[in-house]
Amino acid sequence: MPRPSDFRINATNFIHDLRVQGGNEQENRQRRAEYMGAMESVYEKIYGMRVRAEELMEDAYAAGREGTSRRETQKKMGGYAGAAVAGHGNVARQSSAAVSTGNVATRSSAAVERQSVKNERRGEVLDERRVGVVSVGKNQKNAFQNAVNSARDRKRKIEYTTDARCEDGYFVNPDKQIYAVFDGAGGEKGAREAAQLAQRELTKIVDEGDFGNSYDLMNALNRISEKMRDDPDAGISTGVLTKMVKDPETGRDILYWASIGDSRIYVEYNNGQIVQLSKDESVGNRVWNALGYFDSNSRGDGAVHVVDDSDHHGAIHVNPGNRIILVSDGVTGDYPEQAIDDKIGPVVALARNPRKAAEDLVAISKKPDDTTAIVVEVA
Repeated sequence: MPRPSDFRINATNFIHDLRVQGGNEQENRQRRAEYMGAMESVYEKIYGMRVRAEELMEDAYAAGREGTSRRETQKKMGGYAGAAVAGHGNVARQSSAAVSTGNVATRSSAAVERQSVKNERRGEVLDERRVGVVSVGKNQKNAFQNAVNSARDRKRKIEYTTDARCEDGYFVNPDKQIYAVFDGAGGEKGAREAAQLAQRELTKIVDEGDFGNSYDLMNALNRISEKMRDDPDAGISTGVLTKMVKDPETGRDILYWASIGDSRIYVEYNNGQIVQLSKDESVGNRVWNALGYFDSNSRGDGAVHVVDDSDHHGAIHVNPGNRIILVSDGVTGDYPEQAIDDKIGPVVALARNPRKAAEDLVAISKKPDDTTAIVVEVA
């Protein structure tokens, strides 16, 4: 959000340019005053739009928790934002924030299309209405972000192939409703091997059986951690893992989850309000607990495990239309200047399907790092 001081700085630059180009002092001062007045008027309009949008989001919050459909919420939000952009075209053109909001809002009002998207890494076919996955290496992130930001009408998916050097890994199994993100660390080779090992080991675990509760998820992460410590080529990795099941008593969906490190799990409630389930185990860019981590001060065998407490695993009821979000820290960042916490909920809520939500999360992220986002919509 621009500030009045930004406009004054721009106005000062503007008057400097006029002096270079010529013109008398009185005319230049008059132009400067006109310019400042116009820009402050723009600021007031932008601020008004933001306040109105925040009020709308707050009004939708309770309704979303009570089961208001995503399509109904999107229609209300998209209709307001679309009208605001149409009524203040100059505002949208002069403010990058307004342009971004306008593009997302316009997309949100589009009809949800049933499309299949091929996952380039494994070849499975995902239903875009239910699951979206984007994983890009840090060397290709800028190109991917530019492609997303320059595509105003993205009825077709952004084409890309994951960089072979990417140090993130992920797992998707829509049939069993199991999803995971891994973020390797420990040097380029060690980090990449750690993430790939986690993927391979989780695939074996899922092939052997299913998960019935969050303790099963926790045990799966422990097994992956042990394999990682035994592999001399592997570094360490974060891990977030989810499984969705039906509550046999109520028929409602239960989301079981487990986590270690600083990758994150969120639930978005149809209206931009999010809850973070996982807890960060890092300071800045230093992770102090991870899969495969070895710490001589931790316990007798030096192993750090996903322990049995509420910080590392749990369960929560979710409703149809809610969206489950799993991301590596390439999305969320390590430091305040990289944080996008206040944008994650609205971006995911306004995206017309999970695939677009995952694309938009990667597009707005600020950390120059490998970046992975999985978004799953509860059926």
